[in-house]
Amino acid sequence: MANTTSNTCPLCGRVLKWSNISLNKLEGRRVCGSCSEKLSKAFPGRFSFKDVTIDHAKKQIQTYNENMANYTPTPEQPKPAKVPKKAQCPKCHSTDIEPIGQKQKSFSVGKAAVGGALTMNPGVGLVTGMFGGNSRKVQFYCHNCGKIFKR
Repeated sequence: MANTTSNTCPLCGRVLKWSNISLNKLEGRRVCGSCSEKLSKAFPGRFSFKDVTIDHAKKQIQTYNENMANYTPTPEQPKPAKVPKKAQCPKCHSTDIEPIGQKQKSFSVGKAAVGGALTMNPGVGLVTGMFGGNSRKVQFYCHNCGKIFKR
């Protein structure tokens, strides 16, 4: 059995410190974090390396590195562009619809109350409430069934 008191990694020779030491051991010797990561890639699915020798681990890591050097990923196919969903009537699913206008928001009591409370001035609250703005919903009329709906 190899010397267990050695403070170097048996695979790369790096000095082991508390910041780079791994829990994995090879032949009773601790492995550095970098080599431990390489081991987990070279031996996929293994969690214990008790029966792995240092020479075997070096060969596996070398083989893995060679395979990764020769690896060329296949180009990813571009995703098809999203086709915008055409508006349709929610009742009869007809696409024979016509926009009839944008829904207007008028005075907002909530905005007036918040504006007045924040500034302690009811006049500012009234002005704030007037800025209700337009909603983004558009009203449509269906020529097939006559339904008026928002979208």
